[in-house]
Amino acid sequence: MRNYILLLLITCLSCKTRQADSNISCGGKVTIQYERNNEENKNKPKANKNIQGSIVYFVNEYDDDIEVYVDDKLYFEKHIKIDAGSDSLDEYFGVGYQHTTKLPILKVKSKTQNTCFDIEMNKEYKLIYVFLSRDGKWIVRFSNVYYIK
Repeated sequence: MRNYILLLLITCLSCKTRQADSNISCGGKVTIQYERNNEENKNKPKANKNIQGSIVYFVNEYDDDIEVYVDDKLYFEKHIKIDAGSDSLDEYFGVGYQHTTKLPILKVKSKTQNTCFDIEMNKEYKLIYVFLSRDGKWIVRFSNVYYIK
């Protein structure tokens, strides 16, 4: 199952990918993917589109001190440890945006690797999968499809 999640994250055939998106204030680039609803995903569980928020999942291997900011306010801080063999999505948090008209800015910082990304959230997508490679490259996938039931 773990390899299935990693494969979905890295080689999403149903995703529209922008390979070199600039961060707002973090240096460097972040790969942003938008997972489309299509035939490939029709039988997978979907997020409730009526929820005014998103769930952010950390996917793949982590042994890292993570800080998350929403609109420049510390929102989540935790040491995340996910082993290579894990197939669960146990490390996550939710962001509600029912009381705002502007798109929230999501900033995720790896204190261990000394890297970060910051992007506008997309209210059309209720699930955000965050992957950090060992060489400090971020992949962020906006989706409405759950990978594990």
